[in-house]
Amino acid sequence: MLLHLDKVTLMRLSKRYRHHTVHRLVCVASVVSVALAVLGACSTDQPSGPTDADFQAFAARGYGLAEHGVASTSTYAWSVSGQAVSVVVSRPEGTNAAPVVIYLPGLGEPSEAGELWRTAWSSAGYAVLSVQLLAADGLAWSSDFARKGEFRKLGLDRFGGPAMHRRLQLLADVVAEAQHRSAYGEAAWTRMDWSRVAIAGYDVGAYAAMVAAGEHLDGAEDSAGRLKIRAVIALSPFANPAAGSIDSRYRDIRLPVLSVTSNADGDPLGLMDGAALRSVPFDHMRGPDKYLLTLQDVSHARLGGNAGATVPEPQPAKRASAASLGDDAGQRRGSGQRRSREESDEPTVDRVRAVDRAVVPGLSASALRMRVLAAQSISTAFLDATLKDDSRARVWLANDAPRWVVGLGTMAWK
Repeated sequence: MLLHLDKVTLMRLSKRYRHHTVHRLVCVASVVSVALAVLGACSTDQPSGPTDADFQAFAARGYGLAEHGVASTSTYAWSVSGQAVSVVVSRPEGTNAAPVVIYLPGLGEPSEAGELWRTAWSSAGYAVLSVQLLAADGLAWSSDFARKGEFRKLGLDRFGGPAMHRRLQLLADVVAEAQHRSAYGEAAWTRMDWSRVAIAGYDVGAYAAMVAAGEHLDGAEDSAGRLKIRAVIALSPFANPAAGSIDSRYRDIRLPVLSVTSNADGDPLGLMDGAALRSVPFDHMRGPDKYLLTLQDVSHARLGGNAGATVPEPQPAKRASAASLGDDAGQRRGSGQRRSREESDEPTVDRVRAVDRAVVPGLSASALRMRVLAAQSISTAFLDATLKDDSRARVWLANDAPRWVVGLGTMAWK
């Protein structure tokens, strides 16, 4: 069954629930405080939006966590398969073995990225391991391709089969190392339930999670079988229409998958021709247990769950089309005219390194807070449904979540 709900304005939402009685809190204080601190950094000249009362009323109608508490975060330096990796672990306090979520950051991000997502999930009772697997991924914006302004070539390199093969090999080795430490009783690695594992990722990390779940990519599938996972969360899913048959690419993904995107989720590298392609994986995966959250007016950078972002916002109308993905980076663009990098709107290293503190024009900081909370809550409910086999969470995802996000986006499932 596929459910789509129409959008209404935030004003209508806020009026409707302004006097709604608060019966339950959707999130622990640590999650809300982090969201407020991070998103409060937005420029004060952004348009006004929902009030704190509106936010609290919205939160009260959301997903009521069955389990929540305090979480702590530690960072470890490992050498795995001859490569140095930094592993950030956010773990809940308590004595029970926690299900595990492995978080894979996007291009140009360190292992510490995705704080908003890690905080939400660890506070909800999950041990969250965040790791940037390949050094070349973390240093993407200072690579030779980036310095030359050849961002499309950078994307083809980092999203290609050979890089994905190495990424998934190292992922399997990192998981094996973590399981070894758990089995031998290292204090920091006990109380982790490796029979209940999900992979979540953003940007190239989302692509890696999907390939690990069974998406076909030449040269990378043979690594996927080493990982035993139950579910996937893809934040800003990647779909390359030039990489083969879409109909067959997703046919072997039988795991539950939550895709999170936005109508403003563009591609700064120019590999995808428009934000609408982000829904392609959901559209072509078979049910059951496939979900798509499409937020309204949230930029690609903001979907990384960070205070700032080290990627440029895209100019969709001036990106290469999907049909030109195999051509050289200097090929003629949509206007048919070749322009120098100085004259074009292509990202420069300075733009790439700039911190993106702004939201999409017309979206207030308080409206963004509500969208972040929606993504936190829906992804937590998804984890509860798939890793904890919580029937209440499953019913909420199918019945309540689509109504809850009206005015902020749409929720579809099949």
